[in-house]
Amino acid sequence: MTTVTLYPGNALSVQADSVSSGRVYRMPTPGAAPINESTGIAVGETRVFGPFRDVRNYDVVSERGQLTYALAPAEQAVSAQQVQELRASVWGDSRGRHNWNTGNTNVPAPLARGWLWYYETLSQCVRLAHDFDQAVPGDLISDLWFRIQNDVPNAYGVRPSQVPPGVACLLIGTNSVNAGVPLPEMQRVYLLVLEWLIKQGHKVQAVAEWPRGSDAANSGLLTPDNQKRMYAFAEWIRGLRGRPNVWIADVWPRTADPAYTDCRPLPNMLNEDDLHSAPGISFVTGDELARVAREEMALPRFKLCPSSNGDQYDAALNPRGCLNVNPMLVQGTGGTLGANAAGLVPQNYTLSASTGLTVTGSFVEVVINGVKRKAYRMVVTGTPTAANSYASLRQTGMHTKLAVGDVVESGYEVYVNDNHVNFGSPGLMLDPGTTALRCHGGLSLTGDRQMPAEVVKAFYGVPRAADYPVGNSLPASLAIDLRPYFTASGVASSLTIDLLSVFVRKR
Repeated sequence: MTTVTLYPGNALSVQADSVSSGRVYRMPTPGAAPINESTGIAVGETRVFGPFRDVRNYDVVSERGQLTYALAPAEQAVSAQQVQELRASVWGDSRGRHNWNTGNTNVPAPLARGWLWYYETLSQCVRLAHDFDQAVPGDLISDLWFRIQNDVPNAYGVRPSQVPPGVACLLIGTNSVNAGVPLPEMQRVYLLVLEWLIKQGHKVQAVAEWPRGSDAANSGLLTPDNQKRMYAFAEWIRGLRGRPNVWIADVWPRTADPAYTDCRPLPNMLNEDDLHSAPGISFVTGDELARVAREEMALPRFKLCPSSNGDQYDAALNPRGCLNVNPMLVQGTGGTLGANAAGLVPQNYTLSASTGLTVTGSFVEVVINGVKRKAYRMVVTGTPTAANSYASLRQTGMHTKLAVGDVVESGYEVYVNDNHVNFGSPGLMLDPGTTALRCHGGLSLTGDRQMPAEVVKAFYGVPRAADYPVGNSLPASLAIDLRPYFTASGVASSLTIDLLSVFVRKR
């Protein structure tokens, strides 16, 4: 028996030789009982399993003689970046589910109100995946524990036991507090969840709850007793700091309104319903999770961004090279000015903005963490006439480099300057020409509120869109559209954003 470890994007090819037949068993989690993946491989037959979206261990078993096995030819190249990636899963209630636009069942979109998307963007230490979202709206801590105990599959058919070891982000408790569950019972069940996640091999980042809004249309603010219970529960989670494989992310100092005693957040911190996720609290949560990942957990960063315009796709010699040309955004002979745009544009790109906004492009040198970098600067001003407006830097024409079965990722390296107003996210979209198949990242939706001025700050990040699975038919077009979003309509807005590089790659 031989064990083969496969990383995201790999596939395994198994063939019986002239004297044997065989079978392959899948090991979905370390130490799990084998699941029969294929039996009776005929002499000379080749079976291919994958490609996989997470780390898998396969035991290759021969009933007699020798089996040949290898990575499938199209999957042989594995970059160091792929090997070191950690998957981030989310465990909790509606605030976990609201990381995604679940209305798009083809390619669920990471949202501007999604703290998990901001976590990946700001840390570059983890990769999010909607498949591993173990959060259910309305859940109490006891509901989450019930789903874990009974291995209840999520909306995508993935059971808690099938989530591969990685970084488990745990945000739950507010519904238990609002339901009046006694604090000792909340603590007891929370620890059961925590211990189970650790035994599954996860590194756990526990969020010390959020300040709770008014939700006037439903339950209103917490009762005075439940307000006390919320403070006590958040403080108890903070006290878990230092436990093995547990790290705490505390957002209260940056999100709670210090003028009140009833657990409410700063104005505009939450969604228009005054209860759920919005860009403000999600940015702070993602930023704190990223800080903990870098400073306390010492997680390695993976590198996706190109360093030179020479990093171009070649099927044989550079299969993970950029599909987009001019990834470093140099001026060259210049690009195209579209609607509501002025200034300069990188070659092969088109610059534009939504109605009410004006975007001006220029080429600058910036200093990020003490390092000088060349960048393309977009300065956006004006008053958008619709919610979720955006500026756009777009390139088309990459579809000719695709093949059936490809999985394509996209993103860009960005520095957002301080003092932005009504800015929702450094979003983006990979557009294969079909609305239902568009792959968004940081998508702004109705209900988002502009970030409170108290949490606005400059930041560096690498936003990514959801991966695009090409499927069995090739698209007639493929474009990358970089979209800094603005949340509210009728609000005077401003943003200075520096773009350092752009990538569209095959995984």
